[in-house]
Amino acid sequence: MRKVNLLIGIVAAVSVLLAACGGDSGNLSEADTGRETLSQEEEKEKGEEKKNEEKKKEEKTKEDLNQSDENEEEEYKRQCQAVDYKEYFRNDQKYIGEKIKIEVLVDQVIDGDCRGYDELGDEYYISDLRTEEDKFRIMEGDWIIVYGEFAGVGQITRAIGDYESDIFCIDGRYIDLYEEEDPAQIQPMAYDAAETEAEDIWAAGQPDEYIFPDSDSRRLTEGELSVLSQDVLRIAKNEIYARHGRMFASEDLQLYFGSKSWYSGTIPGEQFSESVFNQIEKDNIALIQQYIDQGGTGYAGRGLTFEHPDAIPQMPGIYRYYADPSDLNSLCMELTVERGGYVYVGFYLGGDQMQRSIVLPNMMNDQIYTDESGSISFSCSDYGKYAYYEDNSGGDFSGMYVFVP
Repeated sequence: MRKVNLLIGIVAAVSVLLAACGGDSGNLSEADTGRETLSQEEEKEKGEEKKNEEKKKEEKTKEDLNQSDENEEEEYKRQCQAVDYKEYFRNDQKYIGEKIKIEVLVDQVIDGDCRGYDELGDEYYISDLRTEEDKFRIMEGDWIIVYGEFAGVGQITRAIGDYESDIFCIDGRYIDLYEEEDPAQIQPMAYDAAETEAEDIWAAGQPDEYIFPDSDSRRLTEGELSVLSQDVLRIAKNEIYARHGRMFASEDLQLYFGSKSWYSGTIPGEQFSESVFNQIEKDNIALIQQYIDQGGTGYAGRGLTFEHPDAIPQMPGIYRYYADPSDLNSLCMELTVERGGYVYVGFYLGGDQMQRSIVLPNMMNDQIYTDESGSISFSCSDYGKYAYYEDNSGGDFSGMYVFVP
């Protein structure tokens, strides 16, 4: 009995002790539960703050990277310089890798790259090396500014004529679009204007669906070839082949001649023999090919805007004429036609200016430039091949000069 009472006493004492401590270890008081809930909310808030801080750091890193990319792009563009097209074309190995800038009217989009002309009619091929995030779709007819490295003179296969020709190449790193440009303020492309003019000439005046219906019986002249664009020249050359029934691998060329009532293509190209040509046809093919190869010495390259043997250059550009065309260190007459209509002529010898450029503002019937007094004049013959400078004020440079592209 004493043991039972002792046990009861111990249990009672333990109960009192537990009550004094706030209950047993398996049940928390309301205060303890509140403290735990507060602790969880604080941890949650700290977690959100940490996430926000990490997000801000990430955004700041992206901003820094974007700013760095923008700075890099601006610095790259700043280093790009305008080029002397003919100098780079003639001496391409000397300038490969140089940072250059050009403004181009896109004429053709080719497998993601593009081809086009500047306002002077010079032709370019642009390899599009932009990163994916910087890319916008380039379309035919776009005016673009290209910043990149000169990649030398490469070759391109022409759609009409199916032949290879040289072209000025650029690796384009950055390309801007004239999105806000007023089309009315953009000067027409010189090459395209000349080409349209030339095509209108032969299309309106040539009978029987030919460019030259008698190129098999008459020798063509330099004068009539010099007013034609490169595309029309290629058609004129292949017209001689088509007359003898040659078929063409180029789909465009085959479709062109297939639309002519006189054409009957029956001989595959690999089976065609040039032995069918008479001597006049051979001479005409050679002469046309010469104009194709020279490229810039024809209608557009000489700056002419209409068909006349005495026409003078009116397209904006710089045109050089030499006293001895076989020696580029001989006396050179340089004609500059600016976009605003101002015209200057100066003389150089071996790169040194011999006479200050003279302003020739007066244009008479598209065939002569003169100064205000009328004592100095510039004129041309043979579709811009020859230029004549006359100075009745007693100058030293009067005479005839020959155009060199």
